[in-house]
Amino acid sequence: MPVEELVHAPDGLVIRCLRNIGPYENNIFIVSDSTTGEAYVLDGGFEPEQIAAATDGLHVKGILVTHGHRDHHENVGTLKGLLNAPVAIGIDDAAMLSVEADSLIVDQQSLMFGPFFLQAIHTPGHTPGSICLKIGRALISGDTLFQGGPGRTSAAGDLGIIVGSIVQHLLPLADDTVVMPGHGPNTTIADTRREHAEYQKHPWPADYFGDVEWLKAPPK
Repeated sequence: MPVEELVHAPDGLVIRCLRNIGPYENNIFIVSDSTTGEAYVLDGGFEPEQIAAATDGLHVKGILVTHGHRDHHENVGTLKGLLNAPVAIGIDDAAMLSVEADSLIVDQQSLMFGPFFLQAIHTPGHTPGSICLKIGRALISGDTLFQGGPGRTSAAGDLGIIVGSIVQHLLPLADDTVVMPGHGPNTTIADTRREHAEYQKHPWPADYFGDVEWLKAPPK
């Protein structure tokens, strides 16, 4: 059963999560400024009517898609119509989007709403154009980083790319940064850093692809 919950709300910033949406149990996020009502929807792939209802009273400036896999944008065209809001995706995943993008997101781009901004971080590996979106001590990680491991990879070489993205761009963030992934529960950068340190003791083969867990040894 989908559950809406408040996950972060300091200084007028509100981040809400619609959990377990659609057949792949996606997490869909709505970030907003409580003063101006300006907002973004992140990864609105399924249940567009439910998402639109959850944004009632807000001015949605855009629908942001963290990567090109269809569960993160399956019905984004319908949602775009309901919200009258443009759709944006990382520049390297534009061809995967189910509708034509209104704009393309590049690394380190800032997306303003009220006095706040989302900072895009290009984190390839799960897909070539995967992005994470950071705001304060929160990181909406799409399918790049989960509790317990990196996102699933699809081809030889991608594991090194996604782990490199995490090490270079995400592990340097503050320990108390809350990581909010596209599926499943939240984690923190501190927990990820500890788990990755264990992973380094038994790294998985460079040509492996699929699901990887930081604390499990590679298959023999």
